[in-house]
Amino acid sequence: MPRVPRLVLLFLSLPFLCGVGACRVPDVGPPAAVPSLALNRTGVPLGGPLEMTYQFAVLPDFVGVSESYQVFVDFLDANERVMFSDHHMPPVATTDWKPGETVSYQRLIFVPIYPYVGDASVTLRLASPLAEDSVGLVGEHLGEGRYRVATVRLAPPPKSIPMFQAGWHQRERDGYEEWRWSTSEATIAFENPRQDSVVYLELEGRPMLFESPQRVDLVVGGRTIDSFPVENPGVILHTTMVSAADFGDGDLVELTLRVDSTFVPAELPGSNSADDRRLGVRVFHAFVESR
Repeated sequence: MPRVPRLVLLFLSLPFLCGVGACRVPDVGPPAAVPSLALNRTGVPLGGPLEMTYQFAVLPDFVGVSESYQVFVDFLDANERVMFSDHHMPPVATTDWKPGETVSYQRLIFVPIYPYVGDASVTLRLASPLAEDSVGLVGEHLGEGRYRVATVRLAPPPKSIPMFQAGWHQRERDGYEEWRWSTSEATIAFENPRQDSVVYLELEGRPMLFESPQRVDLVVGGRTIDSFPVENPGVILHTTMVSAADFGDGDLVELTLRVDSTFVPAELPGSNSADDRRLGVRVFHAFVESR
C-alpha cells in the first residue's frame, strides 16, 4: 500500500481548546457525512504497522463549508485516555466535498510502543485546525464532536525489535517523525524469531538523482533474501516474507541493506548544502513480525 501524507503521532490530544481563563465546549455543526474507518487487522502488536482506510459518505443535503477542516483521530485505552493519534488533513479538502459523493483514502501508521495492552477505541473528529469548532457527523457520538469509528486490540511487542547497527548515520528528527539515513551498506540486528516472519521496512530513496532506480538488496548471512527497486520519490512500505531457515541458527539475526546507488548532498549540481555524508536510503521504521 502506498504511504500517504506524513502522519503525526501524538501522545496527547486536546478534546477542546482552552482560552484565557476558561475552556469552552466546541461547537458542533449540522451533520455533513457518515464516517467509517476500516482496519486491515483486528489486532496489531505494539510497534507494528496498521493500514487504515478512511471513508466519508457525504450526505445528499450537505450545503458545503467555507473552511478546510482537519481529521482528528485518537486511539483511547479502556479508561478512554488518549494514547496516540493520527491527526491529518484529508487529501480532498472539505471545501471541495460534494453532496452525495464518497471521500475515501488510505493511511499507514506504525503503532507506538505504548505501555498498554488490550482493546483500544478509535475516535474521530472533523474540526477546524485549532480544534475549536467541529463539523457534525452521523454515528456513535461521544460528545464534543467525537465519534467512535473502530476498535483494535493492541498486543505486546515482539521480542525481535530491530536495532540499527553499523552503516547508519545518526538519527534525525522533524517534529514527531524520526529516521536514519543508510550508507551503501547498513545493518539491522534483531533476536532470531526462529519461525517464518514478515520484515517491514518503511523507507524513502532518491531515485530521481540517478539514471536508473536505486536497488536495495536484503542480505542475511551473506545470502541475498530479497531485492527490490526504489523507483519513485516518496515513502514506501516494503514487506519481505522470510523463512525460519533463512534466519539461520544464531540467536541474533543481522539483516544488511545494500544500496547500489548513493549520493552526497553537497556534491549535487547546484547544491548549496554543506552535508558531505554519503547517503543511500532513509528508513523510518523497521519491524519484524512472526507468522
